[in-house]
Amino acid sequence: MPRTRDRGGRSSAPPSHEALGRGRSWDQGSAGNDDRYAWSRGSTPRCAATRHIVSYDGTTSLSVARLRSQTVQTVLNALRVLEEVAARQPAGVAELARATGIPKSSVQRALRTLQAAGWIRPAGSGATRWAVTTKALYVGRHAAGDLSLRDVAVPVMEDLRRRIDETIHLAIPEGDRVVLIERLETSKPVRIVLALGHSLPLHASAHGKAVLAAGSEAIVERLIADGLPRYTDTTITDPDELLAELEKIRERGYSTNSGEWRSDVSAVAAAVRDDSGQPVASISINVPTSRMADESRSAYGALVREAAATVGAALGDTHEGTSLGPGRSREPFPDPS
Repeated sequence: MPRTRDRGGRSSAPPSHEALGRGRSWDQGSAGNDDRYAWSRGSTPRCAATRHIVSYDGTTSLSVARLRSQTVQTVLNALRVLEEVAARQPAGVAELARATGIPKSSVQRALRTLQAAGWIRPAGSGATRWAVTTKALYVGRHAAGDLSLRDVAVPVMEDLRRRIDETIHLAIPEGDRVVLIERLETSKPVRIVLALGHSLPLHASAHGKAVLAAGSEAIVERLIADGLPRYTDTTITDPDELLAELEKIRERGYSTNSGEWRSDVSAVAAAVRDDSGQPVASISINVPTSRMADESRSAYGALVREAAATVGAALGDTHEGTSLGPGRSREPFPDPS
């Protein structure tokens, strides 16, 4: 057991387990007299002089710094698990452990913690697969100052939906994805339903390609360097083909998606630019692939291009920075880290 010295040079050891008694803590007090240790009730014996937690049997100790590190890691694990649940829902323990590289036992503890906090819920009758709750959406609505964007965009989206009676989405770029933040649904029984907060790949969605075409070349180069994953038979995975597609989007002012992310989903989208010309959002018209004819695609493209321009102009009319919110970078793809 490590020993300490008081001011008089006398060597002494922390109190024994028997002297402490369960649930008592000790601090080294004024040395050189009989009151070397100040006693108090507590849940864990603590040595203030060494900043170590002393076990009840007096044989081991754990540094406070290490405890803090473990606490931080536990929080990080829970957040990583939450992100993967949102991306893969409904998701099971084994799938989450593989995706995060976290042991199954730690994933299970993180899931229980997230459920107790109201962030996730069992997907189905048993607690074997999990999905996020609306609590995540509530927090997301307050993130990145996008409430001003939504307030401006929703009336324009409602007008667009009334004109064509198809599902309209609003998305914002975040990291290497685009995230849906608003949805107005069609009245038609066959429709495309994507949850708010769902993220889409940049190169395989109408939203993503619209903001890529409106953004900087550096962003496109970084995306290509990271690779272009295939989702369906029509996903663009060749860099030259993607560059050619982005040039077409710039020329016509809107992007298209013909089952490139999901074979049953087709869409057209246009980027919403802020007053500096950077894409801060995108608006899309989404229909089942079976309902998207070539003539409809062109007509929808013109409509969504007009809608995005209207929202961008309205954002430009607000005072500087309002559309982005406090601290929001004008970089169209902020680093999530």
